[in-house]
Amino acid sequence: MSDTHAIVDELMLERVRAMSTTEKANVVHALSRTCIALARTGIKQRYPNATEYEVRMRLAVLMAGPDLIRAANGWDATLEGL
Repeated sequence: MSDTHAIVDELMLERVRAMSTTEKANVVHALSRTCIALARTGIKQRYPNATEYEVRMRLAVLMAGPDLIRAANGWDATLEGL
């Protein structure tokens, strides 16, 4: 169930179809940056005393998973908390 009117959905779809590949890539890039910024903000709110390194490691765990980050960086989210 959508709270967006069908006409608006169609207009948005038409706009996306009319976009160039570069425009679509720019939108995806902007959305990704926004998601990362929101995730960092959430981490900083939950861990206000975290160093920048700890914020980056927690973000990396969210993005790549705890196993990869533990293997690649030796940073264990289960010990550090996430």
